[in-house]
Parts: sequence; C-alpha cells; structure tokens
Amino acid sequence: MFFVLSGYLITSILVGEFQSGRLSYRRFYVNRILRLVPALTVMVLFVVLVVVVFNPLSDRRHLLSGTVRGLTYTDDIPELPLHPLTELTHLWTLAIEEQFYIIWPVVLVTAAAHGARRLRQTTWAVLAVSLMALLATVAYGYHTNDVEGIYEWPTNWAVTLAAGCALAIGVFKLRISSRFVAPVLVALLAISLLPEAKSRAWTYLLVLPLIAVLSLCLISNATSEAPSRILINPALRYLGKISYATYLWDFPLSKWFPGPVAIPLALAAAWVSFWLVEQPFLKLKTHAPQGPSTRPGVAVLDDGRAQAVVTGAVE
Repeated sequence: MFFVLSGYLITSILVGEFQSGRLSYRRFYVNRILRLVPALTVMVLFVVLVVVVFNPLSDRRHLLSGTVRGLTYTDDIPELPLHPLTELTHLWTLAIEEQFYIIWPVVLVTAAAHGARRLRQTTWAVLAVSLMALLATVAYGYHTNDVEGIYEWPTNWAVTLAAGCALAIGVFKLRISSRFVAPVLVALLAISLLPEAKSRAWTYLLVLPLIAVLSLCLISNATSEAPSRILINPALRYLGKISYATYLWDFPLSKWFPGPVAIPLALAAAWVSFWLVEQPFLKLKTHAPQGPSTRPGVAVLDDGRAQAVVTGAVE
C-alpha cells in the first residue's frame, strides 16, 4: 500500500508542477530531502545510542554497517557486503522509495515533453517491465530455493510503484463508490492478519497484485468528489500526517518492547518527531532553491487531473 500511494502522490506532484511549468528538479529533490532525511536521522541516532548503551538485541557488532546501510538507502540491495542492524532493517522500503525518486521524475518528464500520448505509452511500458521484473525475481527465488530471500528486492515492488504512477497519469481510470470502501478495508485487514508467507511464490504473484489493486481502489475513492466518510475521518487523517514518523519508530520499538507497549510508544514518538523535527524542516520547503523549469504548455493529462490523496498526504 505504501508503494502504491507513494507512486500516486509523487506522480501527482510532478504532473501538477510540469503542467504549470514550475517543475524544478532541484526543488523536487531538496523538498524530498527536507521531508525524509531529518526525521530519519533523528531516529537512527536514537537507535545508535540505545544499541551503544544497552545493546538490547546483542547486535552491536553490526552497528556501523547497519547504520551505513540505513542512511545511504541501500538496505534493499541484495548481496551488499554490509551486515544489517536488526532495528533498522525496515528501512529497505525507504531505500526503494529513494531509488524511485531518482529514476521516475526523469522518465516522466522526458516522456511528458513529447505529449500526453507518449507519456501514457511510456507508463504502460514501465508497468510491463515492472511486471516482468517481478516474474523474473520470483522465478530466480524459486530456482535457488530461496523465495524468502528475494522479499526486499526492488524488482518485486517496482510494479506497485508503477501502478500508483499509472493511476495518477490516468492510463486507466477507476470509479469506486464509497459503499465499496469498507469491504476493501476489510479485505486489506484480512490480508494483514494472514500468517507471514515470504517463502511462498504465490505471495508475490497473487497477494502482492491484489493488495495493489485494493490500494488503487482506496486512492480512487479518496480523490473523488465524494470520498467515503471512513477515509476522511479526522483520526485517520491525523494518523496520515504522522504516518512517516510512525513508520520510522514502530519497527525498532517493536523489537525492544511487546506490541501493547511498542504501539503507543511509537505513536508518541511519531507525534514528537512530527512537531519538533518534521514541521520545522517542512516550513523550509517553500524556500527551497529554484532550478530551471520545464517548458510550460504541454498537456500531460487529458483531464488535467493531478490531485494528491487527501488522507495521509505525507509527501
């Protein structure tokens, strides 16, 4: 869900700025740094301090290599000669996100400069290549008898990012009524409660695409003129605001404490991070340096749609 939503949000931002002629690569990347790096750095420093002082999981010997992996966004790269730190292994998802930031804006702008038709064709091609990458990765894992070992590979998750991008660009359209939102959420909850199945090929070939489709349904309704009351619930919207910090803090805290303790601690840490770390840096985004803008006047989308998700629009 995280990757689908990220693909949609980032593409919506890029398309909106491109259509207005205000797109600046420099501003885009500075804004991403201001959004992601400060909160990440604070969390990593806290984890380093705890490991140095208490060594709760007896993995102090991997402190340097694991920290380097986390801060360089390389936790998803297979066979990297750096051992991960247990408390930071969740950062593989953020690594995929950062690698997506490097590749997709250039692809999108290059295609969009040749018009809406070229952009749609390119997006379909990216979807096809991502799907083939998923199939090839699963085949490799099955052939080597190590399906679980491929779980964090970026080639598995590119298709979910591409699906979000495709929806934002409008290569396919979804119209999901609000009455279907509750069943979609129930289905996602049911999937989240299934036993972990990283070592099963069907997890990647069936469950992963199903989650992507259900996520697209939620995004479609959330960005419609009549979104479900569930998705615009104030509590969920606030959780969306602190979702990045919650993601950062929940994993290490869940390694140190049982769930009933870790969850409220993570929410409290996220609240502190959002107001004391993220907000001050987010205010700097409007002062980010301006770079050369792309040429205006190119209609990227036939319907001009570049709407960010209203619930949890954390980008």
